[in-house]
Amino acid sequence: MYFVNGWPKVFSLGEIKENILEVKYNFDGTLIAITTETTISIWSGDQHRILLGSFVRQAAFITREGLNRQITWKKDSTSIALSTTNGYVLVFLINSSPQSKLLQYKFDQTHHYIELAQKVAVHLAQLHQILIPHGGATCISGDGEKIFIGTNEGYLFTMLWSGKLHDILFLRSVFPPTSPSHTDTSTLSCITYSEKLKVFGLIFSDGRGGFIETVTGGKLRGEWLRKKGSVCIDINSQHRLIAIGCENGKIKLLPLTKDQTSRKLSLYTWGIDSKVTGAVQQVQWTHDGCALAVGWKKRGLSVWSIYGCRLMCTIPQLEGSVPRSSSSSYHEPLRDGVSTIAWGPEGYHCLVADTVTQGQFLQFSFLRSCPNMNCTERMLLQGEDRILFLCKQKRDPSDLSWDHHQIPQTYLADNWPMKLVSPSKDGTHWAVSGRRGFTIYNSISNRWKLFGDRYQEQAISCCALCWYGENVIVANHSQDPEKYEILIYPRTYLSNTVLLHRSDIPRQPVFLDCNDRYLIILTADSFFYQYLITVSFQRIDPNKGEEITSIKLTLVHQISMASITSHITSFLLLPQEAPLPSRLSSSNLKNLYSVESSKCLLLHSSGVLSLANLDDQGLQITMASSVEQFWFGANTFSQKDLGNTLWAYGEIGVQVWFPFLDSEDMQAMRLMSRDKSLEFDLEVYPIGFVPELGVIVGLTQGVSYGTCSRYPCFEIRTKTHPFLHCILLHMIENGNQSEARRLAKKFSFIPHFSHSLELLLYETLESLNIQNDDASESDNYIIQNVIDLLKQSPRFPDVVVGCARKIDPVVWKYLFRFAGSPMDLFEETLSSGSIHISASYLRIIQYLDGTQLSRQCAHRLFQCALDSEQLELARDILRFLEPSTELLVKTNESRL
Repeated sequence: MYFVNGWPKVFSLGEIKENILEVKYNFDGTLIAITTETTISIWSGDQHRILLGSFVRQAAFITREGLNRQITWKKDSTSIALSTTNGYVLVFLINSSPQSKLLQYKFDQTHHYIELAQKVAVHLAQLHQILIPHGGATCISGDGEKIFIGTNEGYLFTMLWSGKLHDILFLRSVFPPTSPSHTDTSTLSCITYSEKLKVFGLIFSDGRGGFIETVTGGKLRGEWLRKKGSVCIDINSQHRLIAIGCENGKIKLLPLTKDQTSRKLSLYTWGIDSKVTGAVQQVQWTHDGCALAVGWKKRGLSVWSIYGCRLMCTIPQLEGSVPRSSSSSYHEPLRDGVSTIAWGPEGYHCLVADTVTQGQFLQFSFLRSCPNMNCTERMLLQGEDRILFLCKQKRDPSDLSWDHHQIPQTYLADNWPMKLVSPSKDGTHWAVSGRRGFTIYNSISNRWKLFGDRYQEQAISCCALCWYGENVIVANHSQDPEKYEILIYPRTYLSNTVLLHRSDIPRQPVFLDCNDRYLIILTADSFFYQYLITVSFQRIDPNKGEEITSIKLTLVHQISMASITSHITSFLLLPQEAPLPSRLSSSNLKNLYSVESSKCLLLHSSGVLSLANLDDQGLQITMASSVEQFWFGANTFSQKDLGNTLWAYGEIGVQVWFPFLDSEDMQAMRLMSRDKSLEFDLEVYPIGFVPELGVIVGLTQGVSYGTCSRYPCFEIRTKTHPFLHCILLHMIENGNQSEARRLAKKFSFIPHFSHSLELLLYETLESLNIQNDDASESDNYIIQNVIDLLKQSPRFPDVVVGCARKIDPVVWKYLFRFAGSPMDLFEETLSSGSIHISASYLRIIQYLDGTQLSRQCAHRLFQCALDSEQLELARDILRFLEPSTELLVKTNESRL
């Protein structure tokens, strides 16, 4: 997931003082085209922004062809197409000038310095100008090979980059009529195209929105999604979703398949309505389809997850309806509205221009949680030039912090952006891959290891990464010759001279995972390959033990899941229950084929989370739907307690399975009843949980202000939420009281343990049906077992009174029927010197036992407070000794 971080950067177009209309990356993210009404600028699209060249249209041509409107790129980045207000489409050729190097530094003396990646100037030359028939062009899009053009009269043209009109489609012929008497003459105002799904998304000037897809027989079929109020559209190819921005400021997420439900995104929850934001100006998905950027015409930018968690917003939460003020000491970004949005490579940058400021645009930087990082031991974030590790060595959840580790500039210069991160099983080493090659970080020595031979590094294009012991497994896309292969390197030295394994694989790999017995490869066309790992050793030095000389992969299973329509977005191979032999040889290799089957967790793009058995033709058990992320608690089944726990986050919040898997019974997994106390705010996104601390970890946006920028600094803030009480209640409800007591004793050291016990009691009472100071026999059984568990803690009186103060007093009689007399608990706390806790019991004693007894207790407590010089407490007790008449009447009525 994506989290904004740092100050927005401001870039200027130089002498161009016009409003920016559109910002568009090319297909590989290396170049950016920026258009204003009369100019086109080409910028570098990698880590740093450099103006490479610009083109200013002459006044005579502007008069004839009109002002600039929209742009689209050719796939090889040699041309761009531009639509104009008079219905023309212009095609420009982009020529580079290798002699004109923009970052060539000259020194008077010989210098040793890191050479920056060279940037060369570009020049634009106009090749074609085509007047589009049927009313002229109103919008354009493209797939890199062809240009798609919408017209004023509702036609869709396909044009080649040579300027030749190739195909024409009258849209009324593929869409069903909205009503029998409706005559369709609407202008096509917005068009987008998904090359992966072969789907067009369309918006018409009358507010209708729909899509066109290819059906059986190659025919085109149109379907309406909205009949009014639509403004803009974008297609999520990964999750098969269409986002439509509306005039009322809301965003509709509509599925292309029937197995998903539609959703709505809105700032209304935070008190921000359409009067503040206006209509939606643009919606833009990230490259992986996990987040959606939304810009409004009047004010603000926000970023959302696919199931509605608000990840970022530029509008202050408590100032959504506050009038604008020019006297403020800081500037709210995009306060005057958004004109265009563009996500950079891998989602590290988001470029945005507003509707008022001329000749400049903003760049927001983002951190992202690592894709396919589904184990709790591996909580980290990726930045454009660094890796952030969650430091959880201390036993206090409030002390969780992020350690920043800068990636070497020598690697970034050639291989930005960073794409993949994979930690070793022991968490001491991390493999990081960019555009080419990979590097390894050693957290013990705090050093990075790179290839000594740059040509070997540049020959590797990582599709996936994982670890086998102390060795890195790489799924490589080789260019010469073109093929996919598996490479295994030792972590101690990166060179082809020490390569432990190289073998070809027949299909494009997407995910790798290894559980120290099997290597699983998942391909882009939904094939599973399961390999058994065999290691050859050689004794090098008696003092250093043995060294791995080669690794052999033996194909055990090949399973096709091509019948599944939705592709897999996340994958986790579960640890094996059976112990691994210390040495694999030909004599015992055959026996391992019949060992306990491999199981894995699969998250589909449709949001379905399933458990698959790879030895049973990929048989899948559906765990949940509408899920966007999941985490598993342990790398090995030797870890007990909370290790065998599966967590999922999605549309309905957090879901928990405990215990998840049982070595004796596959069906032992249970979905815990969803607990309201596990709900996160809609602006806090959970990234994992820490079993040893009993907390869920989430991230939310924070803002701070400084003197170095007129804009606020966006920060990530870590939020924790206890979950131990939910596990304990689940155990008690299923009759595992002894295990619950053992687990509570083990976690009694954590700082929020008393708070977790208080939540346990509170949630239990909230879930019971209490009438006339009594409940059903089963409810009484549960509350009695909960009280028995709480009595094991020395903080029992504190837990009970803390819970009692949060519930309705009508439940007090029922609670203390099981917890014991409040007078006895008062005496216990008073004798132990906890007079603050004793003071909390006064109201309860007054309510249940009468004013006279409570006043006697208050006099004793008052004297103790004076003796211990706790004057604030003594003053509070004096207030209690003078109760109001209304309270006395309520107390007497409750006793009757």
